[in-house]
Formats: sequence, structure tokens, C-alpha cells
Amino acid sequence: MPSWPSSRWTSSRLAVRLTTLAVLAVLASCSPIPSQPTTVGTRQLGVSTDLSGPDAAYGQAVSHGVEVALDQLNARGGVDHYRIEAAIEDDGDSPQRAAANFRDLIHNHRAVGLIAPITSAACAAASPVAGQGRTPTFAVSCNDYQLETSPRLRNPYWIGIVPNTYMEGCAMGLEAASQDPESVYVFSPDYAFGREETSAFAQCLRSRDPHARFLDPTTAWYVPLDTSDWGPIIDQIQQEHPGLVYTNLFGPSQLGFIQQAQAADPTFFQDHRVMTLGGVQELDAEKDQYPIGMELAARAPYFALRNPAMDAFAAAYDRSAGTYPSDWAVLAYDAVMVWAHAAAAAGTLDGPRVLDQILGHSFPTLEGYSITVRALDGQATSGVTIGTTTPSLGRYPFPIFSDPTTWRGSSIMIPTALVQELQAGRCPGGSVTACP
Repeated sequence: MPSWPSSRWTSSRLAVRLTTLAVLAVLASCSPIPSQPTTVGTRQLGVSTDLSGPDAAYGQAVSHGVEVALDQLNARGGVDHYRIEAAIEDDGDSPQRAAANFRDLIHNHRAVGLIAPITSAACAAASPVAGQGRTPTFAVSCNDYQLETSPRLRNPYWIGIVPNTYMEGCAMGLEAASQDPESVYVFSPDYAFGREETSAFAQCLRSRDPHARFLDPTTAWYVPLDTSDWGPIIDQIQQEHPGLVYTNLFGPSQLGFIQQAQAADPTFFQDHRVMTLGGVQELDAEKDQYPIGMELAARAPYFALRNPAMDAFAAAYDRSAGTYPSDWAVLAYDAVMVWAHAAAAAGTLDGPRVLDQILGHSFPTLEGYSITVRALDGQATSGVTIGTTTPSLGRYPFPIFSDPTTWRGSSIMIPTALVQELQAGRCPGGSVTACP
């Protein structure tokens, strides 16, 4: 993955930024955790993330989001009378290094909580280590639902702050159904993430619109992960002119598709309704060259979910990272605050007792709504926001969303009975669509 360009706020925006103390005051007022004026020592919150590999941009966003949250907590006296510092270790997107990092963070740093790696493969390797160490672990990027449902992977200390693959795909399916497309063309990357989200998209679309017509057979939906020539797919879309094109490409693959489609037809994205994933990093990479009229599903787009707490966080993040906060940064902040709220309620940093105050409980978020962590699988009711790209008229160097809709987590989660079937191993391959 190439380095993502960063963008400073405009000079007019910088001129009215809140001061550090004012930012912390606003954040604190929106996430009330009791102040503790004296500390008795320092404890560490562990983070294993990619700082040098293909997903380093995401890892850096997570790290900065954690640091902003801890700055706020420590300004109020820490948690349980301890100053909390981040112990951040680079896993380079390697599952083996991620597992080794978790062992080091638990046993040598005595981490009171953990922020999970970026990719689902790294999370699958690290999760059992966290379970053995009885350390609450928060997923803010990796979102394979099998981390919560597979008998082989399930770890009771795993908390999914990020909406999982089923939730993300389902939100896009429900959004597509609300606009009643006459026909749908699908192409997605051929790996677990691509298949899980795409099958959830199709399932939820059909649940609302049973007559939805897919132009290509299921067997043709998935393209090799390393695809770089999007010409044949672009040609097919132009020939068939579907009512909706769905894909869950993101990052460099998505940008490659966009650039080739615009080269083939400058009005491609005005002529064809395309729904995919997206966020600040994709938008900021292309800036005003990013297509107008794209339908993007995002996990926590700060510019579409503005409120005093989100604005204050964005200002603090700008000072820390010198750029706009991505969804991963927002969710990392939320994860730290969920842990801090639970630790304050438990009156201790002990992992099992903190976990008891997480599962089944509700917490405020930067997004302006509360989330509840389901005890059955540790998945939070985090939402997915979908909007159509539109010019920001100078407010940002990239397009923003017009008329965004947030599908709240409670409406897009895997049903309880289905989670129980998955956790019992009664679904072939651990797939939602394969359950009886």
C-alpha cells in the first residue's frame, strides 16, 4: 500500500481551532469519566498495529487515536488512580509478530487492555493470546465476524468496536434495497473479507427486495485479490448498464479501479450508480479528483457525524497527526473510552472484572450515539454511515457525503439465534449463508 498523503486543515479552520485545554474540556464533557486528581503509578494499554507494512497508514491512525484518548484521560487524573500510557508495537501486518507482540504486552508490559491489529489474519493469530491472558481486547479495524463466532477463534475477551463484516455488508444491502435497483452487478476481492461482506450484502438486499436481479452469477462475483487491470469489468458495466454496481474494494485497489474507470469515461460515476466502502483516507488520497456521485459506506466518518465531541477530537487529532482523522482513529478513541468507562465502573483495572462492566453495557461514542456491547459475542452496536459523495465547496480538500444515513448496529447485526448456531459449529465453513 502506498503512503497516503496527509492534509492540514485550511488556514481559516486553523485560525479558529480550539486550544488544547478547551479541546480536552469538550471531550471530557461528552464522555464523563470521574476525575481522579492523584495517581499512584503508571499502567500501560497495549497496541499491536502495522507501522511499517502495507497497512501502515491505518496503523498510524489507530496509534494517534489511542494517544488522543489517553491524553484526555490523563489530563483528568488517569483511570483508577493510574496514569495510562500506550505501549505501541509494530507487527508489520504479520500474524506471527502480532501474536508475539500480544505476549510481550501482556507478560512484560502487564497491559491492562489491548488494541487489536489491523488485519483479520493478524487478529486471528493474536486473539488466543489475549484470551489466555484474560485481557480485554478491542477490535477497531479487523472485522471478520468469525473472530466472534467461530468455535476455533472465539475469545470471550474480544470486543468488536468496529462493525463486523456481516454488519457492513448488510447495511449496504439494506441501503441498496431502499432505492429499489432494477438490476445489480457485483464484483469483490476474492478473500474472506470480500466474500463475507458481499454475501451479507446480497442476503440483506434480498430480505427487503426478494425480486432483486443480479446480472452476474454468484460464481463470477469474486476477482483475484491482486487484480490491477479493471478494464474487462469496466467494459461489462458499460455494456450492461446495471441499476447498481456493488463492490467492497477499498484502499489502493479501489483507487486503481476509479482511475481506470474515469480514464475510460470521465462521466462513468455519474452514469453508473456505484456503491463501495470509503473513508477519509480514500477521499483525501484523490482529493477533488475523487468521483462525485459515488455511494460510500464508512465506519465512522467524522465529517458526516459532526458534534461538539467529534469536532474537538478532530482538532486534537490534527495537532497530534497533522491530518484528518480516519474512521480507524475515531474507533480507536472510542475503544479506549469504552475500556476507561468500564474500568471506572469496576473500580479496578483487573481484566475479568473490567470485562464484566463491558459485556451487556452501553457507552457514549464520538459518533453522537451510544453503543451496547452484546454479551453473546462481544460485538458492539456500532453503526455504518452511507452517503453519496458531493463537493465540499472548499470546506475540505475532498468530497463529503450528501444526505448520509447511519444504519445503527442493532438493525444490522447477525441475529442472536444465528450467532448461537455459528458458535456451536453447526454452520459449514463458519459462514452465515451456510447455516441451516
